[in-house]
Amino acid sequence: KSGAEPAAVFTPLAEAVSDYFGHRLNLPPGAVDAPLILGRLQAGKADEATLAKWREFFALSDQIRYASSASLSRETLENWIAAVTTLLRKAERAKL
Repeated sequence: KSGAEPAAVFTPLAEAVSDYFGHRLNLPPGAVDAPLILGRLQAGKADEATLAKWREFFALSDQIRYASSASLSRETLENWIAAVTTLLRKAERAKL
């Protein structure tokens, strides 16, 4: 709702992912990172399509938040919001 700026979407998405896995894995905020999450999901038998989508999210999130302001359409941003919601729901059912 705050606009179609990629950083305005990916910053809260990344924070939500970090908060979720921090609580789920009982980790302090600074200890939650992409390799750890991907490793836990892989150990929890997440399918390759799910892992690939997580990898894509982490790469794009880092690019948008730290490297450059990528230009993404509003539709693409909305699709990412839905995708991360779905990924977190799948993670909820996984044994991490």
